[in-house]
Amino acid sequence: MDELPRERPVCVTHPDKEAEHVCTRCGRWQCSKCVRRIQEGVVDGAKGCAHCHGIVKHGELARPADTHQQLLLRQLSPEGIGTIVVLSLPAMAAFISFTFLWPFLIVYLGALSGYYYQTIDHIGRSRPGLPFSSGVGSGMDILLKLGRGMATVSLVLGPALFLRAYHPGHLFFEVLLLLIGLALAPASVVAAFVTGSTLNQFNPPVWVEIVRRAPRSYGTLCLWIYGSTAIWAATTFFLYWLLGPMPVARTILVPIVNTIFVTWQASLFGLFLQREAERSFGLVY
Repeated sequence: MDELPRERPVCVTHPDKEAEHVCTRCGRWQCSKCVRRIQEGVVDGAKGCAHCHGIVKHGELARPADTHQQLLLRQLSPEGIGTIVVLSLPAMAAFISFTFLWPFLIVYLGALSGYYYQTIDHIGRSRPGLPFSSGVGSGMDILLKLGRGMATVSLVLGPALFLRAYHPGHLFFEVLLLLIGLALAPASVVAAFVTGSTLNQFNPPVWVEIVRRAPRSYGTLCLWIYGSTAIWAATTFFLYWLLGPMPVARTILVPIVNTIFVTWQASLFGLFLQREAERSFGLVY
């Protein structure tokens, strides 16, 4: 993936002039001559877009996208490590208390799902560090965010499992459907952020358009996502085997490792938005 350009955009109305302002609604870049004061006579008041009713702000130049090393340093910072440990606590509690296993797992998966999408947005906007709250405020919110994560999984596995259940004996087509699901699942996650609509997470034409606009970067994203998933699975199985005689260590380390991999994957999605939101999708993200 290449880095974002750092040249100042030009005005959409006056291509010969550099744009200093960007509309927070329509995303158009404009020069100082185009923007208008919303309140006449107020020198430092809010300014409006010349093309819609949005408010313009002083546009910031896109900075170079993070490297993978910089993403890792976010997680290894004191704030990042503290956040990962806190997010892992419900999973640790689930290991300890089998009576409340499912309630603790639902809380963990819900908080982690919310944090997953929050991290994508946070890093996609080039904000420093990691977000320090899951954004989960109620039981219903937990269930909704857990459902959103499960919906993505169903998009990957659903068609192949449906074919296997109702038309068994077609192994080639089952594998083909699974590969198609794996190829398009990252696009379904990105779609919600690129379009600003959660419904587009379930809209196949939008997924295809995302892949079409940034094929090279999207291919790299898929390699990193599924490569990290394979390492994640192998690491988890290894820890279960290695720490079998040490249940306390397993209770602490396995949830932390799982949470690290989840935040890393979310960071990769955010990195894709850093590099492609404006260049491929025309967004001032």
